Amino acid sequence: MDSTCQGSIEDDDFFGDDETHQDNLNTNSVLDLDREWQARYKQFHTVGYREGLLAGKEIAAQLGFNNGFKESVLIGYNFGKVRGITSLFAILPEHVKVKLVETSEGRTKLEALHGKVSSMSGKDALKLFHEDVLKDGVEAKMGKSKDNSQVDLEGNLQTLKLEEHIGSSSDTSGAGELADLHRQLISVLENTYLKAAC
Repeated sequence: MDSTCQGSIEDDDFFGDDETHQDNLNTNSVLDLDREWQARYKQFHTVGYREGLLAGKEIAAQLGFNNGFKESVLIGYNFGKVRGITSLFAILPEHVKVKLVETSEGRTKLEALHGKVSSMSGKDALKLFHEDVLKDGVEAKMGKSKDNSQVDLEGNLQTLKLEEHIGSSSDTSGAGELADLHRQLISVLENTYLKAAC
């Protein structure tokens, strides 16, 4: 072939200009990368949001359990003592009752307390406790609440200071009807040989 033929083939590029073709490829790959970036961003943003939400729920559930346990364990324990002591006292022979609780007024109060406690089912006691917690929750919202914990940026629970809630749980003076049963038992047994049982 001669050079004129060769030159016309080179001038008449069948596939287009190489530079234009390369620019189109770069533009398409940039658009593809941008779309891929947006898709990955949305995906990881959604995953991160879900994981953060789940971690927050777990922390809140743990805090709820911890607070519920602090509020209920001592009251439940004391209610169990009231039920156990009064039930035991009820089945004792009369001459043993007289030796343990010398006054007839004290024995009558213990028997009345046993009647009240033994007629109360576990569900009834739980309802009473729940009502007391709800009542205390309303009072706390009115200004008595002290929140002492927070979550830091890494999601770790930090207790800033121990609130006196534990002290108020162990002091059953304001904890409702179940705590009142325990106070009644203590007041009856105060001057008896059973005082150490409370």
